Amino acid sequence: LAELPAGTSLMCVNMEEVPKKGFSKVMTKEGIIGYVKNKHIKESYYKTLSSDFKEPEYTSQTRPEKINLVFHQVFNKDAVSNLEALVKPAKGLDVIVPTWFSVNDVSGTISSIATEEYVKKANDLGLEV
Repeated sequence: LAELPAGTSLMCVNMEEVPKKGFSKVMTKEGIIGYVKNKHIKESYYKTLSSDFKEPEYTSQTRPEKINLVFHQVFNKDAVSNLEALVKPAKGLDVIVPTWFSVNDVSGTISSIATEEYVKKANDLGLEV
């Protein structure tokens, strides 16, 4: 909820998506989205927005063969100790994806328990990481 002073510029976001007739879905310059009664909208106009944004070109890797992939839920750096016992029963496995990374806080700080030893062991077992 935000109180808007008179004269605040708003962008009309979507006229079809309104909770009640007589309202408009709007967004402030700060990105706050909400609804305003149409009777409070004094001036409106259409404006074509332009941007110099260039969408990045993403590349992908493809393989002709089928990939058999498994996620390995990893809780500590000792995960390598039982790796062979875990993957041995899985026939035809090509790729293992350990869950090494986690987000620690609301700031987005990431922690890692990745080890070179795990990658080497997985590779020795014929797996890509």
